[in-house]
Amino acid sequence: MSSRVPSRLDKELAAFLKAQMEKNGWSYAKMGHAIGVSGSTVHRIISGDRSVTLFLLAQIQKALSVSLSDIFNVSKKSS
Repeated sequence: MSSRVPSRLDKELAAFLKAQMEKNGWSYAKMGHAIGVSGSTVHRIISGDRSVTLFLLAQIQKALSVSLSDIFNVSKKSS
């Protein structure tokens, strides 16, 4: 068990990755292959045991053809 406390952004990324895996019928290994990491790394990201670097976040965006606003719950609260 990890002593790391995931941030809100960690949780949003985890939820996004899980949703993408379910949508595509992918395992942790398949998602890892798509974004260039191991399946165990994907599992650790989703379980909150690991944060991602900006480099990995860019890899995720490129591999899944998504924007940051697709990944994170960006609301239009300002105005």
